[in-house]
Amino acid sequence: MFAPGTFIKFYLEFKFISEFGYYAYYSEGVNAPFWVDVSRYLFVISFAILVSANAQWQRVRIYFSLFLIFAIAFLLLGVRSSFVLYTSVLYFVYYNCYPNRPPKISTLFFVFILMISLLLFVQFYRQGWHFELSDNNLLSYFFISQSNSFYMLPFTMENLDKFTSDFSVFSPISPEAAIYRSQNVERLNELGLLGDVISYHVLGDKLFSQGKGLGGNFVAELYQSGIIVTLIMCVFIGRVIAVFQRDILYNRYFFIG
Repeated sequence: MFAPGTFIKFYLEFKFISEFGYYAYYSEGVNAPFWVDVSRYLFVISFAILVSANAQWQRVRIYFSLFLIFAIAFLLLGVRSSFVLYTSVLYFVYYNCYPNRPPKISTLFFVFILMISLLLFVQFYRQGWHFELSDNNLLSYFFISQSNSFYMLPFTMENLDKFTSDFSVFSPISPEAAIYRSQNVERLNELGLLGDVISYHVLGDKLFSQGKGLGGNFVAELYQSGIIVTLIMCVFIGRVIAVFQRDILYNRYFFIG
């Protein structure tokens, strides 16, 4: 039902990239009708509902194929994080709901190598096959050349004394987060979001006031919040994952969440 709008959005994005390039796509985005934009999210939700309905594999495998195409389309757009997310969802759903055997270690290893290779290929293609490889280590280059989020932890370590909040990991869910929506100095002082603090002190006041930023990083937020909060959050998140993994076999409606 939502597949037409979803793939129309991909068509518009591919057309935009072919005409203006990846830089324009990431800096400006693609304007599309509201129903086209929202179709992508509804497509994911409808897939989750389908899986939660305990449908037999013969009935859902065509939807698995569509969802795989959906994930690959993100890879071709250069949106590697979405590709990893949605292929991981497919892998998790398939091996938790349909086969009678767990995945083999060799299969997991092969998928990992294939994933890294695809992400490297897309990265090189997106940057026009121009890169500097000083130590001939493709794996280290892969991590070093990722988005700015990989640099947020060292930036946080250098600017620990600049934070207005002692626990930035909780700042996004504080009541003030609903009040201060725009990126500005007032939000920086009142809320203390890690992304705001680092962007302000690394990029400077002028670029920060123009809306420029470096993003965020959950690991950096945990580091800034201290060892006690880090241990509590790790135990809590691990517990949530364990409960989800255990209960999803008996109640697939957890997929909708």
